[in-house]
Amino acid sequence: MFLCLSTSDEKWATRYLDSDARFHGPFSLLMLLEKANEVVISTMTYTVVLDSDTVQYYCSSHSHPVYKSTITMTSDIRREKAQCHCGTASVVVSFLSANPPIEHFLCHCNTCRHVEGQMAFYFLPIEGPPLFGGALFNAIAYKQGDVTSYRTSPNSVRYFCHNCSATVLRCDNETDWFVSGGSLCVDNKDEIARLAYHINVADTLDGGMSNHIPSVDGKKLPRYAQCKGSDELHMNWRSENLKSVEDAKKDTRLSGYCHCGNIQFEISRPNFLSATPHAPYPDLLYPRAQTRLSTVRNSSDEKWWLYPPVVRNHHGNTSTRPPLVHQDSVTRGTKYVAGYCLCDICRQSGGFEAQAWVWIPRSNLFERGSSKHIDFVDGPKRPKHLKQYLSSPGRFREFCDTCGATAFWWTTSRSDIIDISIGLLDQNVDGVRAEEWLKWYQDRLSFIETAHEDQKSIVRGLKSGLRVYKEMKHEETPGAQGAQIN
Repeated sequence: MFLCLSTSDEKWATRYLDSDARFHGPFSLLMLLEKANEVVISTMTYTVVLDSDTVQYYCSSHSHPVYKSTITMTSDIRREKAQCHCGTASVVVSFLSANPPIEHFLCHCNTCRHVEGQMAFYFLPIEGPPLFGGALFNAIAYKQGDVTSYRTSPNSVRYFCHNCSATVLRCDNETDWFVSGGSLCVDNKDEIARLAYHINVADTLDGGMSNHIPSVDGKKLPRYAQCKGSDELHMNWRSENLKSVEDAKKDTRLSGYCHCGNIQFEISRPNFLSATPHAPYPDLLYPRAQTRLSTVRNSSDEKWWLYPPVVRNHHGNTSTRPPLVHQDSVTRGTKYVAGYCLCDICRQSGGFEAQAWVWIPRSNLFERGSSKHIDFVDGPKRPKHLKQYLSSPGRFREFCDTCGATAFWWTTSRSDIIDISIGLLDQNVDGVRAEEWLKWYQDRLSFIETAHEDQKSIVRGLKSGLRVYKEMKHEETPGAQGAQIN
């Protein structure tokens, strides 16, 4: 049985729970009543007595009820588990199962992108505070240090796993709780929530990810400049505050940063050093589960992370295809390949279904305002606030230890090519999609075979939206079909 106090309880909750300010609000006393008749709230224990539609709370220091409230009793509660990749931040959240699926939005604001390292982000409202280890979330998890809190505004706090960086929860005004959609462990997410519209698109300066998800299941998604009901922006919208395409092409560095500013970096334009590493093909180009290992190994030594792709010829020189260029094959017009990953590791470590990465040679990645390359291996030389998570053997995720932003991914099998989280790129340089720097791969989403697209509206919308966007732009998608050029 589920007990939910009405909003009129807020005044009482604030008065009696001053010993722990995190419990202020109308939902501070929400709890599960099954067999036990006692519940721990903050540091005080109350005996709960139910009488018809009234609940009375007896404190050990009082012989009479310290509070009496009218309650709503319902069994129409759907409880679901939400957790990060490593499992440290694992909570139980509640939804009203009688409600239709929540029509949620994707938020494209600068805060969401630079706090999460995602192109966009969303939370779902839940009924009351989550349960952590069988108790109210704040009472145990926060005090044990299993999660780190980061305040994005005076009235909003996000909670992310201190070990793997996944944002799992958000609390507004100390009363209203939300769970990140990507952290939910639900077989069919469409039963709980469906994507309905985009907000804060104006912050992207170029439309951002909303251009990649214009609709879901044939239904057009409104693209609001700010909140719902504000001006709608069309697909070809580009902010007047953004520099012209010609000026953007002149930039030699593209910066990136997390929300708190502790992680800052710069990317340089591709040069001849960008074509020196060797790397196997990623799942974005060749599905790992369906491709021969000999193909994945990239025996032709194609520099697939560049567009146009660069292929070594018999003489050991590099050239692009087509057109054939024998000298300075990595030209001013060469871009870096970018794409989305839908794997469970990215979803559970980032709290969002679609992690956007761009592949950058380590020789083109610098500490901001410096000629020094970012060092991921040598402990003393690593950026001070960059924390490392071993997501699987030989594979590392790097994130900000202060705000939790996902920043980088790399593996020992190709340590010279670094995945950079596109959500951290400075939108003021070339917009969020940074299309004068990046070439978006539009024919495939990494690990889509395991993403259960039939049960996730975001995945379906992104898959179909990239095809529409490709047709609208009339672009050739970078591929892994390069023949060796002599």
